[in-house]
Amino acid sequence: NGDTFGTVSGGCLEADVLERAKKVLASGEAETFTYDTTGDENSVFSMNMGCRGVIDILLEPIGKDSDLIAKMRSAYYDREASDEFDVPVAVKLFGAGADAVPFVRIAAELGWQVTVHDHRPGFLTEERFPDARELILQNVDEPPAPIAADDRTAAVIMTHNYQRDRFVLPALLGSSVFYIGALGPKRRTEQLLEEIAEQGQTFNDDQLARLFAPAGLDIGADTPEGIALSIIGEIQSVLRSRNGGHLRNRQGSIYDRKYTGKIGGLLLAAGGSSRLGRPKQLVQFQGKTLIRRAAETLVDSSCDPVVVVLGAEIDGSTSEIADLPVKSCINQDWQTGMSSSIKAGLKELLELEPNLAAVVITLCDQPHIASGDIALLIAEFQITNASIVAASYSGTSGVPALFSSQLFHKLFELDGDAGARNLIRQRDDIMAIEMESARIDIDTVYEALNLTNT
Repeated sequence: NGDTFGTVSGGCLEADVLERAKKVLASGEAETFTYDTTGDENSVFSMNMGCRGVIDILLEPIGKDSDLIAKMRSAYYDREASDEFDVPVAVKLFGAGADAVPFVRIAAELGWQVTVHDHRPGFLTEERFPDARELILQNVDEPPAPIAADDRTAAVIMTHNYQRDRFVLPALLGSSVFYIGALGPKRRTEQLLEEIAEQGQTFNDDQLARLFAPAGLDIGADTPEGIALSIIGEIQSVLRSRNGGHLRNRQGSIYDRKYTGKIGGLLLAAGGSSRLGRPKQLVQFQGKTLIRRAAETLVDSSCDPVVVVLGAEIDGSTSEIADLPVKSCINQDWQTGMSSSIKAGLKELLELEPNLAAVVITLCDQPHIASGDIALLIAEFQITNASIVAASYSGTSGVPALFSSQLFHKLFELDGDAGARNLIRQRDDIMAIEMESARIDIDTVYEALNLTNT
């Protein structure tokens, strides 16, 4: 009926996506497309959004009886997760006072499912909590019923009733909720734990680590709405293993993009070595040819799979790496430039592993590059989720370099002999790793002689 729910961006793409969705609904055919604002040019709408990101979108018409809808309903109503959908955050809120009202309202805005527990029927009403998933009336002088919870269930105690908290707190500490927030001074909670311990109930460090008292982030909240925001923010930070600090102080991406694919290795070894006068791939250094050293470096760095692109010296190069766990790829167009080797090798990698998270591109003429250097690039990617992590040397950035999957389409667009260097130079958001070992490469007879004499 034309209604929309949720967003796919900060609001700048929705109008275009909606127009595309109308066409998909009319045709019944799925469509995939990409919005790319990573270049220096203006955005797809010539609005200079400056987002510096890539969004891949799949539009697919589905009916109300589809398996996808069934999984969504199961996650939301039955709290049964699937590969496609996690269950919503659930909150067990003990207390139905004035401060509970904004808490439930704000949590519901996030899609959280809040169950309110209280012993006062006059407070526990749908009129006061229209957004609560469930209202549970309890006896004031009895422990709560056994608390069923999963790893996405939090609990907040705001009963403002000391005797009631003596029942609620131990029940929550003995449950599997991932967060327990208790209102009131720290000393109040410490006294509660001491009295509970005197009755023979103690808790281990893991259980107590889930207890946050006083509850909430330190944002200076002093109203019911502000306190609710503070506690909900703390729940979110604990759920996502964040510290609740300022985003401007965060290193790397502000998002927790967790890559699920492997990191492939791509060794470019197809060149004709015109300046050297002989195949540089077969130059010896410390008892090994350059191509073998470079291939072993990628394998030892945990890149998997590894593809070696060959072209000018196929027979000799093939024999050098025949016993290594790598895949050879022949680039018949190697004379057109390095870009053709990148595209041929990346195509081969994606056929071997369609869900690659990133690719590390290396050359065979940088003999001092070690597996530890490649591991540094990978580690930086794991920490920052950067789209490019490149070696920095002699005042510039270049290979070896890691490119995340969001830039694979850019690699396929490369042309000529500049290789990935132009893509690195076009961007101002790369993560550069100082790598002195990348400074030396072998292009001339003089450089080869110096190498073989070391």
